[in-house]
Amino acid sequence: VGLLPLTWVEGGSALGNRSIGTSAIGGMLTGVVLGIFIIPVLFVIFQYLQEKVSGSPVHKSIEHLDE
Repeated sequence: VGLLPLTWVEGGSALGNRSIGTSAIGGMLTGVVLGIFIIPVLFVIFQYLQEKVSGSPVHKSIEHLDE
């Protein structure tokens, strides 16, 4: 929210401030989208591939850890 005034600025240095604000907001939104959607999807894909290659689920029950 603090970067929004940089994108609406007018005046002599408006072009520089606008480009900085726009790129910062775009980078933050990209990071959020990657963190919320892309990373969990990649985790599920790699988990599936690991289980397919190893032939068994990766998670082991607590009972087997005690033995």
